[in-house]
Amino acid sequence: IPYRASGKRHRKPYNPHAWRSSTLTRRSSILCLGMSYPCVRSQIAEQIAASSLDPNISLFHPSESVEQAVELVRRNILTEMDGRDLARCLALEAHNDTLCYTISLEAGARYA
Repeated sequence: IPYRASGKRHRKPYNPHAWRSSTLTRRSSILCLGMSYPCVRSQIAEQIAASSLDPNISLFHPSESVEQAVELVRRNILTEMDGRDLARCLALEAHNDTLCYTISLEAGARYA
């Protein structure tokens, strides 16, 4: 059937086998079960809000790295468990060209 220029839209039939990702990436995704990937900014903000940390904090390692995770544990901003998981995720992403995902309901060192 030839389509006329009537403005009526014709939807293509759904084919579940022809699905593609909307954004193609060369990085592989890895799901790490039993780990948390804490957000450093929210952890620092949580500590400042609890007034147990100086608001003018400056880190020796400001960029995301394993060294920064160690520093955050030594300053008692992250727990040892969160620091270990953060270091593992950052090390996995750093040199393997991968994206690390976790299924953690962590929010400011409080787990749901």
